Amino acid sequence: MANQNSAPPSASPKNDDDPSQTLTNLQSELSTLNRVSHRLAMTDAGPSLEKVLALLLPRLLQRIGKNDDAKKKNRRSNNKRKMPPSITTNIATGGGGDDVIINQQIDGMHDTIHKKLIEMLGHTMKRVREDRDCKLPCVAILELLIVPPEEEKNNSNTANPFTINLGLAFLTLGINRCTPGECASLLPGLLKFMGCNFNHNDPNNNNDNDDANSIGIGHLLDPSRKIRHDQTWHLILRSLESISHNPTENAASRRRAAAQKSASSVSTTSSSPGKTSDPNNTVASLHDTKHLIASNPILAAALFDLFMDVFLYSPVPASSSLIPNGLSTVGYQRLIGGAASQKTSSSGCKNWKEEFVTRASLRQLKLKFLDLIAPCRRYALFLPEKLNNSVVDGGGSGEDEAASDDGMGISRTVALMVLLTGDTDPDVKSKAESYLRAHMDTYRGKDVPQTGNSTTTTTVHDALLGNSIALAQTMLVLAIGGAASLGIDKKLTSQYKNEMALGIMKTSLGLTYCADSNNATQQKAVLSCSRMKISESSAAPALKFVGKMFDDNPKLFHVGMDMEEGESDIAAVSIGTLVLAVFGDLHRPGSSASLAMESASSVLNSLCIRLSLFYDARVQSGVNVSESMERIRQLLAQSMAQACAVLAPTSSGESTYLANNGTKSSTVQIDQRDKCYGVICTLARSQFALDDRYALFDCGKSNERPGSRPTSAPFPLTTISTATSLFGCASNEVEMLRPRATSALDALLGAYVRVVKFLAEREQIIKMEQISAATPEAVNPWANVSESATVVKEETADVSTEGLSRSLLPLLWNASRRNLPKSSRIAAARWSSELLLCLSNSNAYHLLCFLSGDDDATVSMISKQALEVDKMLGEDNILTQLSPSEIDNTVAVRNRATFSVLMDTIVKSQSSMKKRPKYSDFHVRAQAATLRFLLHSLFSEESFYGDEDGGMALKDFVLTILKTLAFHKGCSLNREETDLIDECSIALASCTSSSKEARLVIVNHEGAASDPRYGYNDIAMQALTSNSSKTRRHLAEVMSHLYEDNLLWDVDSSTEPLSISTWIERSGLSHIAVICREKLHTMSSSFVLGEVHGAAFLGSSCVRAFRLAVAEKTIDEENSNISNCWEQCCGIIALLGKGLAHSDIAIGNACSKAIVIAFSYDGPDAPILNRRLFDAVAIAMDSLNSALKKFSSIDHADPTRVSSLIQAAGLLLAASTSGAGFTKGAASSEDGSSSIDLGPARLQCTEALFGILGSTVYRKDDELSLVVGEALLKYADAFGAGEWSSGSESGWKEGKYDEKYAFELPPHRHVLYTMFQRELLSSNPLKRNACASTFLALIGHASRCANLDPSSVHRAFVQEIWKNLALFQSSFIKLLADPKSKHLSRESCCKGLAACRGLAAAISSSIKVGDESLSQIESLNEQLLKAFGQTTNYGGSIMQETDAQARERREETE
Repeated sequence: MANQNSAPPSASPKNDDDPSQTLTNLQSELSTLNRVSHRLAMTDAGPSLEKVLALLLPRLLQRIGKNDDAKKKNRRSNNKRKMPPSITTNIATGGGGDDVIINQQIDGMHDTIHKKLIEMLGHTMKRVREDRDCKLPCVAILELLIVPPEEEKNNSNTANPFTINLGLAFLTLGINRCTPGECASLLPGLLKFMGCNFNHNDPNNNNDNDDANSIGIGHLLDPSRKIRHDQTWHLILRSLESISHNPTENAASRRRAAAQKSASSVSTTSSSPGKTSDPNNTVASLHDTKHLIASNPILAAALFDLFMDVFLYSPVPASSSLIPNGLSTVGYQRLIGGAASQKTSSSGCKNWKEEFVTRASLRQLKLKFLDLIAPCRRYALFLPEKLNNSVVDGGGSGEDEAASDDGMGISRTVALMVLLTGDTDPDVKSKAESYLRAHMDTYRGKDVPQTGNSTTTTTVHDALLGNSIALAQTMLVLAIGGAASLGIDKKLTSQYKNEMALGIMKTSLGLTYCADSNNATQQKAVLSCSRMKISESSAAPALKFVGKMFDDNPKLFHVGMDMEEGESDIAAVSIGTLVLAVFGDLHRPGSSASLAMESASSVLNSLCIRLSLFYDARVQSGVNVSESMERIRQLLAQSMAQACAVLAPTSSGESTYLANNGTKSSTVQIDQRDKCYGVICTLARSQFALDDRYALFDCGKSNERPGSRPTSAPFPLTTISTATSLFGCASNEVEMLRPRATSALDALLGAYVRVVKFLAEREQIIKMEQISAATPEAVNPWANVSESATVVKEETADVSTEGLSRSLLPLLWNASRRNLPKSSRIAAARWSSELLLCLSNSNAYHLLCFLSGDDDATVSMISKQALEVDKMLGEDNILTQLSPSEIDNTVAVRNRATFSVLMDTIVKSQSSMKKRPKYSDFHVRAQAATLRFLLHSLFSEESFYGDEDGGMALKDFVLTILKTLAFHKGCSLNREETDLIDECSIALASCTSSSKEARLVIVNHEGAASDPRYGYNDIAMQALTSNSSKTRRHLAEVMSHLYEDNLLWDVDSSTEPLSISTWIERSGLSHIAVICREKLHTMSSSFVLGEVHGAAFLGSSCVRAFRLAVAEKTIDEENSNISNCWEQCCGIIALLGKGLAHSDIAIGNACSKAIVIAFSYDGPDAPILNRRLFDAVAIAMDSLNSALKKFSSIDHADPTRVSSLIQAAGLLLAASTSGAGFTKGAASSEDGSSSIDLGPARLQCTEALFGILGSTVYRKDDELSLVVGEALLKYADAFGAGEWSSGSESGWKEGKYDEKYAFELPPHRHVLYTMFQRELLSSNPLKRNACASTFLALIGHASRCANLDPSSVHRAFVQEIWKNLALFQSSFIKLLADPKSKHLSRESCCKGLAACRGLAAAISSSIKVGDESLSQIESLNEQLLKAFGQTTNYGGSIMQETDAQARERREETE
């Protein structure tokens, strides 16, 4: 068939004003259409028909539209030609009637042509449907539907409806027959045509700064426009589906396919129009599409909605009317109403819904669409070309594209991939995750490419996420649903007026719709466009991704505004409100645990971190943006409320069983609560805690703002709702989350402490301002010193803290129960030590004392550290002082209640109905810590100067100790009970040593409500039989204190002094001494170690008390009691001496310490030793000499034991000074030791002490030389002044050391003569090194006495030191210069020189001008200065002064 036979008709009839000519043209056109119709019917199917339709079909579609337009125009012209009634008569008579008839004929001809065109198009449609291989000129048809730009400016109307509707019908049929390249060329036109259907402007809003993605809803209300929009939407969908024909291809497969096509291009080239073998044809076409999307935000948003509808679609049953999650009503109806493809229509599918009813077909479609938008794939549809090239190539600058979408394309791409990561199909999910991972790793280890002339730096977050705010808002709106987000948008819009802020808030990746708020129909249409919230499987990864955005981008909320403006918080408020709405929707009543809820908790945690930083920055900047601060504060308070609501079931114990099941649901709940604990920790550590609404402490509930609260009003912070909830969580939480609950409690505790401190400082400032306003004149700056230094007592505690302390006490006591987990008890201990001590320290100490006996070591240690007894328990020194840093950081030291208040709170019984544990109810560990704490409080400054109760508290304390001892009397004790008895003995010894009232309680039972079961006789017996050496030692000390207070036993209160005999009888000292002597006798045979140990200490206490009591009496009494006591004391001393060398080290040390106790004295001078003790002392001293020689020898060297023996030797020598030189001659002693005399024994003892210096045992411990020096100074300074029967006060005998001469000298001269004339001159370097420390002990004691008490300079020992001070100084210098001097020796020499200087200064202050001593002091100074340069082992000293410096010094001195 010739081509001219099938030529299309003319384009249109000429626009001629002559109706006759118009009619003729129309008749000619109808004739042509008939011929063409005939030829078309005669054309064979196949390539011929396809070629004819390529030319004919577009003209037919164009002609049917123009014919309809001409018909409408002709009818409008007829209406305009209507004549007035006066002319009607002329027409009836024949004038002008021909024109009316012709116009009627023209209308009829138009109808005939229209019918013919419809017939031809119908015939064409029928034949094309039957011939599935026949391709249609889709590009030409599409060009008919789009209005050219020049016509669009003049007329906003689109093409003729007949052309549009029929053209869309043919496009729907032909799109399935197009190649991917042809579909790619159709895509820009289809997008433009879809844009023509939108109503871009809101008729009720003329704001030019409205959202760029906002459109009207006219295309939804007009049925014809809605149908066209739906058809166009499906055409775009089919085009995209055709473009991505192989979703599983990769770069390698594409290269292989291109090579194969290039090799076979000659043989496979098709001559059919529209077909091409160029593999790059698709890419070239998509360039225009991507440019159009980047330059037109409306089309980009519409295309994003299309992809999102496909990605979120899931098949639903045919009988169901439910809308899939994530789709809107309009979108769902539009999606399922589309025609089925040509391939599936043959199998019976009628529409798109039936085509993709199976999971396999839907998976294939989603993979295709994912391939289109993935950044690492071939197309990356939403990414601008420059960004796409950078992503694919890994860098490079490239040429700038004309179109820019401000990062929205990246955001849309990321959003779609994130949504697909929650797809139910594992293949789709896996592929989306891999694409998203590859995109997020694009710039790992690379620099982010910067735009050409941009002044702002592109960050990694901008390059990977684009518009982060829009992305986050879109994800959150999808999670909550479009309908719910409309209310949020309306609420926020009313709070902001700034146009930029409103623009940021309305930023969205998809389309937004505008409607008249007063038009119900339009509002209903807007709601139909709102998406349902996405499924929880899709919401979980979406929310998780949003949370990661919060974590990775610290500047997410920093929008393009001045951050100091009040409305610059728009991003934070908008996103925060959406997050809270999502969290609240997922955690609605009756909801179950899900992965989406876990992700929402993670997002909430990350949001609180960013909001708290934002809030803190606003607070610290000081900018006055109160409205912004209040908005952020409300978000933080709501976050706190949501977190507490999640934790509420755990706090009450309701979810404990479910959490322990180990199911997936329980795991999700654990992760959810973990994030909620993080929320509380974040808020507690921020400035939000200091907000005066205190929402943090009341589970997010904001109190009324206390703006008008008077200064004297109660403490504003009284709520503990959050603390109660967290304590419940710490008790009921699973083991995995208990540390998190504890950390949340710690953070809340820190917040309470900060608030309390802040309020206290504020109240102090207010008070100071009031004082300054009341007394403007100068006031005494010391007036309030005593007031500020006074310790806060319980009854005078600040009333502003009573409310909080009363609220906390029941909570903390309840959390301290032993049946609760240790995390709860740890928290109670920390809260008590750090917070409750600031509010009510007596109650806090009560609770801490109770917790100090907890089974958990951490709880116990925290409590003991707060009580300050952690380093004191078991120690003898009760007055251990804290370091200055500890004092500054310890509230208890500053605000400790008095001892009487503590006794009332901790020990005494209470009358309230709900009784709290008291001391008697405590565990034995807690009782031990409580006793040490109360003892430390008793000796504190607060108790010395604060209590005025007449000693009743002390008496109660002693009674408590006695009751504790009585309770464990005669019982078999474990380790903890033994420690308690040790503390009782230490406390009792401390009290009796300093308080007469304490001794009266023990002896006379004062202060006891009833006769105690434990008296001093029991104390004495327990000192002998106790299993603890510490208890035996301290109880023996208690008895010593009781025995030495003679007035304590004067029960008659007579005016006559108490006699020794009466005192012995009433105290029972003689009886105790007899028992002790009997126990000590057993140590030579079979013995009980504890009894011998106790007998040594208790017996020594008896000896000391009796010896000192007799020494105080001027009249020597004599009776059987006294004689018996002397006998027992002598026996005890002799036995103690014999026990010094005992093979058992415990007995040996006990005997040496007992001798120290027995012969100790309080004054500077040793009491006169009674002659009855000479023999016993001689025996003890002889045994001591033997023990010293034994344990200092090479075979039995024991530094510890020797040190104890040296101390005993010093006291024995000092106490026996009055017996110096005493010998019995031929007389024999009672025990047969006639060869032992006291005088020679003393000299032998001193020689034994000198022998320690440089000995074998000294090599093991060189500090023994200091101990020897202290023992020698006790021997030398036992008597202050007096005349000695032997020796001369003149200088020492000249020549070498003479032992006989030395033994005849007084002790103070004996020691110095021997040290200087023998020891210092020894050839043994070890002995010379030891002399330095011994000299230091001697000179140090003299210097100390002279400086503390000026009268002590007249003591014989000090005077002897002063006479030989030059020798001391020269000896120190010589030893310091000795190359064999050790570290201790050199250090002793340096300190010894300082002591020489101190003694010289003390002496110089007490002498008169012109005294010879002044010249002696000057010579000493000169000697020291000259020799100073020789005191180094390594040459001249750098400290040696030059001649010029010496002259300058002398001039300054003069």
